[in-house]
Amino acid sequence: MSDFFHLLKGEINALNIVLFIMLMAFVLKKLKRDRFSRAMTVFAVILFVLFSTPFFPKYFVGKIESTYPPLDPSTLAPNQFYHIFVLGGGYINDERVPPLGQLTLITQGRLNEGIRLYHQLDSSMIIVSGFRANGIRTAGEVTWLAANSLGVAPERLDSLNSPRTTAQEAEAFKLRFGQEANLILVSDAMHLPRAMKIFQDAGFKPLAAPTNFLVREASEGGLPDFLPSTDNLVMSNRIIWEFFATLKAKWF
Repeated sequence: MSDFFHLLKGEINALNIVLFIMLMAFVLKKLKRDRFSRAMTVFAVILFVLFSTPFFPKYFVGKIESTYPPLDPSTLAPNQFYHIFVLGGGYINDERVPPLGQLTLITQGRLNEGIRLYHQLDSSMIIVSGFRANGIRTAGEVTWLAANSLGVAPERLDSLNSPRTTAQEAEAFKLRFGQEANLILVSDAMHLPRAMKIFQDAGFKPLAAPTNFLVREASEGGLPDFLPSTDNLVMSNRIIWEFFATLKAKWF
């Protein structure tokens, strides 16, 4: 069941929900259920406006992303050894480009934050993660190569190559490094509250290191931001996925 939900991850999004409701409206129209068809059409239009304009997604994404502030390494104990766990975000297998170029933008953002912390902590190592979906390497292996190419020493770098989900990452980390490790958890600010709960439920006391913020306020604005845009749809997609992922963790 967990793998089934993982496969659906890319299919459960704002546009597909709107298109599904429009399809239902079309079917009801063919069945001469005009009243219900009109209601479904209006509902689809309302959802599209909610998903594609900034008011709904920015409010909810901003609320979730404000759960944890960016991590300041100067506030950490100087004599402790820290495991910086960069949660997996996938890659595209394309041997024409170097490993860094094969990582998804999500993974690149997470890895950048992990390396930032690595350079500011004298006693630390980076752990990356990800299974083999396509290609000859796992996502963990490709991320390891990318981190190494950016100056992370091999002896301060490790990878977990089997986890498919955040819960599996927590279990794999526990098996490799133990439950008492000083853990810094690096993930998207939108994903991190759920990830922190998963690791806390697994017995860890992680420090949160959010990155890839979707809501960033410009100091100087241009045109009023109230029109539909793909950026708003992306934020809505993250809200929808986090909602379904939370349900999956609770019920499955």
